[in-house]
Amino acid sequence: MRSNDRDLRHLEEQKEAFLHGDQPFEAPAKELVPGPYYSNIEEVVPELGEGSDGQEADQKKLAVDRRDFMRLFSAGAVMASTAACVRRPVEKSIPHVDQPIDQILGVPTYYATTVDGAGVVVKTREGRPVFIEGNRSHPLSQGAASSLAMSELQALYHPDRRKAPVIRYGTNRESESSWDDVYSRLAAKLKDAQKVGILLKSTTGHSLDFYKDFLKAIGQSEDNLYLYDSNSLRNNMAAAYKLAFGEEGYPRTDLKRSELIVGVGSDFMDLGASSIYETKSWSDGHSYRFGQKGRFVQFESRLTMTGGAAEERYPIAPGNELGVTLALVKALLNNSASKGSAADKANIQTVLDAHSDLIQGAESSVSAGVFTDLAKDLLTSKSVVLVGESSASTKNGTLVQLAGIFANVLIGSYENKTLVYNEYWMTAKGGDDTKRFLDDAKSFDALFVINVNPAFTLPESTGIRETLKNIGTVVSIQSMPCETDAYAEFILNGHNILETWGDEHLVHGFWSMVQPTVSPFTNSQQAEDILLWVAAHLDKPMGVADYRNYLRKKWMRIHKEHNVTHDFDTFFNAVLRKGLYGKKISRTIPSLNDVSSAFANAVPASSGLKLVAHLDHRLIDGVGADRPVLQEAGDALTTVTWDTWVAISPDKARELGFKYNDLVTVKGPAGSFEAAVYPMPGLHNDVVAVPRGNGHADGVSRVSTGIGVDPLQALAAEFDVVTGEPVTSGQAVELVATGRKYRLAAMQKHNDIANRTDILKEVGLDELTTKEKDKVFQKLDDVPDLFPELKAHPDYRWGMSIDLDKCNGCGACTVACDLENNIPQVGREQILLGREMHWMRIDRYFKGAVENPEVSFQPVACQHCNHAPCEAVCPVYATVHDEEGMNNQTYNRCVGTRYCANACPYKVRRFNWFTHKWNVMGDRPVDRNPRALNPDVTVRTRGVMEKCTYCVQRIRDAKHYASEQKRKVVDGEIRTACEVACASNAIVFGNLKDNNSRVARLRRNYRAFLMLGGDPMHGHYGIKTLPNTSYLAKVVRDPSSAHAKTEHSEGDHG
Repeated sequence: MRSNDRDLRHLEEQKEAFLHGDQPFEAPAKELVPGPYYSNIEEVVPELGEGSDGQEADQKKLAVDRRDFMRLFSAGAVMASTAACVRRPVEKSIPHVDQPIDQILGVPTYYATTVDGAGVVVKTREGRPVFIEGNRSHPLSQGAASSLAMSELQALYHPDRRKAPVIRYGTNRESESSWDDVYSRLAAKLKDAQKVGILLKSTTGHSLDFYKDFLKAIGQSEDNLYLYDSNSLRNNMAAAYKLAFGEEGYPRTDLKRSELIVGVGSDFMDLGASSIYETKSWSDGHSYRFGQKGRFVQFESRLTMTGGAAEERYPIAPGNELGVTLALVKALLNNSASKGSAADKANIQTVLDAHSDLIQGAESSVSAGVFTDLAKDLLTSKSVVLVGESSASTKNGTLVQLAGIFANVLIGSYENKTLVYNEYWMTAKGGDDTKRFLDDAKSFDALFVINVNPAFTLPESTGIRETLKNIGTVVSIQSMPCETDAYAEFILNGHNILETWGDEHLVHGFWSMVQPTVSPFTNSQQAEDILLWVAAHLDKPMGVADYRNYLRKKWMRIHKEHNVTHDFDTFFNAVLRKGLYGKKISRTIPSLNDVSSAFANAVPASSGLKLVAHLDHRLIDGVGADRPVLQEAGDALTTVTWDTWVAISPDKARELGFKYNDLVTVKGPAGSFEAAVYPMPGLHNDVVAVPRGNGHADGVSRVSTGIGVDPLQALAAEFDVVTGEPVTSGQAVELVATGRKYRLAAMQKHNDIANRTDILKEVGLDELTTKEKDKVFQKLDDVPDLFPELKAHPDYRWGMSIDLDKCNGCGACTVACDLENNIPQVGREQILLGREMHWMRIDRYFKGAVENPEVSFQPVACQHCNHAPCEAVCPVYATVHDEEGMNNQTYNRCVGTRYCANACPYKVRRFNWFTHKWNVMGDRPVDRNPRALNPDVTVRTRGVMEKCTYCVQRIRDAKHYASEQKRKVVDGEIRTACEVACASNAIVFGNLKDNNSRVARLRRNYRAFLMLGGDPMHGHYGIKTLPNTSYLAKVVRDPSSAHAKTEHSEGDHG
């Protein structure tokens, strides 16, 4: 059997057997059935579908004849039949010799900390972090966590982390060194330095005070501290509010209070000021509840997740955000019901009079009366106007924020608390640090670059790389290798955030703690501790032993200032335990200043193709590019993984003669790059949208090497007219055909739902309100059938409900599921073959005209059918139904016939084509999985089928805990990984046997339906699989009550 296994493994690894250039096993439909929904552009614009002409870029094509096919088919049968005999890798567990007094083996310990600007709870097992979820007590995260925060586990265990500090000698030699050697050599360099600077990742915590104290201690000015944030929205908003009201910070939104949201380029659910908090707030206030549903209107140039959630959407030209906002302000000011003082209105009128050309251009770009009608609606309801994109920045970015302030003054957003002025987001400085740094850095003798990567995240045209090259001594302190290391003499491995002490002053009066959840995995040091040692070697000690003690001193001051009654140690330990501390501080809303002079440099919008190099909502500015779980999560709107694409509108693609997957050259004012075309519905015709985050230099990480391109290389050095933030949107580009093709690794391949009406459903608001008043309920389980009754548990039947009205497609559920259940990431080539391993996928559908479609998202996992087709076809009973209603998979019984996958109508079963190597960066993309493993979940091997288990390990833990207390599991006690991660509260899990549980009530709701379950109210029962997972239909407003979206908005697919 050993030799047979070796032969099969060799056959499996033959490169000519399955190539990334081959068609996926589940080929797209060739004959489309007309219907309202479509998932890919070729369904509505067939000529834009991928053609067969053109040369495949860097991909050879293999012609498999009949004989080769039969040979591979036979080999696959042999592999399946012997899969149960595959040798599992041997792993040895090493027991504790001395049992730790604060740990019980098998019982998790939890730590509260802050990651990605929100409070999280880190679950550890035997001292090792295994999962990150939101802190339910934290007012900003409210129990949810971003994909980036959850993926920090992979960064913590990443094999590419440096194991020791490195000193570079000259240009050709570098070597690992001891920390003592680093401190002494670095201190010697700083003694001779006339000017020393620090470039730091933007923060609002006490580390700001520390770095200023360090600069003063070594005889430097605290002005030599510079903060950098790729999300320019925060700096632009802070600068705008400083100009408008003369005070620091910008107000916190409270969207759950609002009845109407109008967004202009806003992407608060993609990134925003705090995407988790604002998504929670939007979901609470705008999803359907008790006959009411909030209204959301969006103006934007490219289709975002935020815009996809809007009921009314208007595509506008890139760079026209200022004109659109001013046009809305004009309509508000002309309405007699507008609020604000006479002085405020006079200041606003001055700006409008000076920029009538911008306003006229905006008014002509949308249907007549849109701004007037919106102004009326804004003034007659609790409303808020949100402006400016966080993912990309324009020259007018700060001016757009000022125009947004005008609108909110006129509609009374500060008085009705949809914008909470006295609870404002903290900002460190005025927002001009990036331009100031680029100007000042030329005179530095030494520079510390801490947890930022300017060599990659700033356009090369700004001269950043040449500037770094010319600085005498550059010290790069990073938790992961990055491009900036190439310009550093001292390359120092800093702690991961999960190994770090710190805090963040996120909102005025509210602090969020950062504390280590594990001892350092490598010989790394916290950046602040490195500088403490350097100061000591300079004979200029800062008076504390380490940064933790510095932090304690700062919190002693807070303890004293707030007159806390308990002693300090009790207070500080309580803050660490909860992960937060807050005290309400109020301030009044001042009058609006005259800001007309700031608009003097406003840049008008121009026609022609414009590049929008936006942050990827998963990878951000590239910080997540070395984390396979983020690369493979898939973009929300394209479902593309492991790639960079050029999104243009279908009309523009047709005009230029481009098709899906055509490789084009994007020529900008400073350079060019190549990427594949993705015709994206909903884009303005002038938009060329390309995500940032990929395109890293070779050797930075074995995960990101060779993946995608960096669009910043095409951009010239342009800056915001007020803050000096680098411009990443609005520069003119040209698209040139290469005659080649490059197949994007998109996961949503099957492009037709055959016009079935029971996959995705919508319900009208008026119809729903009427039915609820009449107390009409669904009876999804009342289905006539001939199956024998299943053995059922008397107390439990587990089920799930997913609200399609709340889901925004962010993909956090997919990331959480992957990390919780030890799901491997398989790489681009396997995605192209349809071999992704996600247990939870998100299907995206468009409806309506491609110029401006409606967007819907649908999370799909194993439906846990009561009449499961997969159970009937398994020859070895590896997939069985248990008495609690779950469809279980027995891994060590599975022989890999894959009959169950063929029988599953939902296509949610995953087959292991490989035994994946964990924490080994192998040559194969399938062997690049950092060891962020959950010990509660079995690791599967080659030849085994797997799928969603409803997080059975969490169910068993909760039942065990309840049995110890001699009670039943209560509603809400079990939260699956996907439910925990969902910021929009779209997923609810619970016990269907408990009629009062949330999931049982939702299953009876009039909106409830079963996928492929027909329409039971009219006697149509679909395929009668009777899933335990149900969905809630998306709620749409009566079209006659909404403003027309575009002149092309009428008409459906087909």
